[in-house]
Amino acid sequence: MAPLHLFIAFVVAAVARGECVPKPHPEYHDFPQGFRWSAATAAFQIEGATREDGRGPSVWDEYIRKPGKIRDNSTADVASDSYHKFREDIALMKSLGVTHYRFSISWSRIFPTGVGKPNPKGVRYYHNVIDALVENGIKPMITLYHWDLPLALHDKGGWLNHDIVKWFRLYAVFCFKEYGDKLCFTHLCNSMFTSDNLLMKPSLFPLVAKV
Repeated sequence: MAPLHLFIAFVVAAVARGECVPKPHPEYHDFPQGFRWSAATAAFQIEGATREDGRGPSVWDEYIRKPGKIRDNSTADVASDSYHKFREDIALMKSLGVTHYRFSISWSRIFPTGVGKPNPKGVRYYHNVIDALVENGIKPMITLYHWDLPLALHDKGGWLNHDIVKWFRLYAVFCFKEYGDKLCFTHLCNSMFTSDNLLMKPSLFPLVAKV
């Protein structure tokens, strides 16, 4: 008999004998007052539309197309198609009672080559997402970097190039000025330690730079 079946049998037998089954401790059973029900995603995971409306490629776009990296050769060209279905996604979040939503901005959708002139369609897309969240009573929180470095910057050395400081500053300052007054919270980098650790493991993650 499987362990789960044994456990169920034990509980049923205990109840049948009138024994008290311990209840979870209140500290671990109830959420505190004011608990914020939130959801979180990353641009590369959900947006799709990797070649639409002026978006530039990121390191992940190149990485997943290398033979053997993805078992079934899937790409993120469509993903969850949130680029086109974000209003439906937000409606679903609202129906679940989500009050806060953290999502990342695709650096290469705002700046296709990482620097230079911003892409108007990319900029507008995130305004549309943020505005739709606010309209539905969901507080928007952004992550500026969720590991999807623009490929053009990767080709220049990526995070090993000291110029990455000014490149990221350009991007971050632009986002703060463009969206800052609409946001509940801004997070610079998702899981920084994990990102730094995996960047040096090319079998699992795009290399930090082409060396």
